Amino acid sequence: MRRFLLPTALVSLLLIGPALADDAEVRRLDDLRQDYEVMLRDSRTETAAKYFVDRLAEIAVQRRAALTRRPVPIPKPPRVVGLRPVPATGISATMDRWLKAQITAKVSHGVGLSDVTAWTRRELPEAFWTELERGVGPRSIPPRVYARQRWASRTKLAWQSASYGSGTFIVQPVRRGRARKDRWRDLPDEVKGKIGFTPPKPPTRDQWWARASTKERADWVLAYTLENSGLFELSSGPVYTKCQVCNGTGYETRRLQGSIGFSFLCRRCAGAGKDKTIRYR
Repeated sequence: MRRFLLPTALVSLLLIGPALADDAEVRRLDDLRQDYEVMLRDSRTETAAKYFVDRLAEIAVQRRAALTRRPVPIPKPPRVVGLRPVPATGISATMDRWLKAQITAKVSHGVGLSDVTAWTRRELPEAFWTELERGVGPRSIPPRVYARQRWASRTKLAWQSASYGSGTFIVQPVRRGRARKDRWRDLPDEVKGKIGFTPPKPPTRDQWWARASTKERADWVLAYTLENSGLFELSSGPVYTKCQVCNGTGYETRRLQGSIGFSFLCRRCAGAGKDKTIRYR
């Protein structure tokens, strides 16, 4: 029996055939298989030749099927400069920090109270949604709709607080109640002259804003924004705490010698008697 030998090129194709991924290679494999069939017509080793020919044909069929099933590459979304896409579990903390940073930067530039309240009602909510839109979203959904959906489905944080502090009288109407007989303004002038004391006047809203520190302003604006913008979920109602100076009465009481006593509006709360705190998440 004549010894049956395979060409080196054919053996190589037989071994690496399953790894081929090009149409030209598949056609080359078919041409070699056809040439080898012609060469084997006069061979006595028909059993071995048939095995290799069938194996080469099987490899060609497998490669054609693999080429037709090759997945189409999905293009990567464009890179967005700015706020990186935040998962739903981190949106609350990220936007809370963003909101506080925006408010602190605004009140640090010497803006008046009327201007900053107008800013919180008009410009700040729009900037909030614009910032939340930055990121990669499905092209089939408008960015604003997608941003609102992400915000509505966010994982909410624990309850947090923002207080108006001593500026509560700006947003909370002062209830005077019954007139007090011992108020300073009701005392006779001769008694006032003997006392030698002039009670301090409570601040107006603009005076309070001018005297307040940056932190007090930022806390006040944060509470005002949360209460009027609807961006965050609020608790069922605000929390009130007594004023630290007047103990919730709205008046300071002073008693001098001779049992002369009088009261005047609290210099801290301007008669509100309490601090208003907003709870949000």
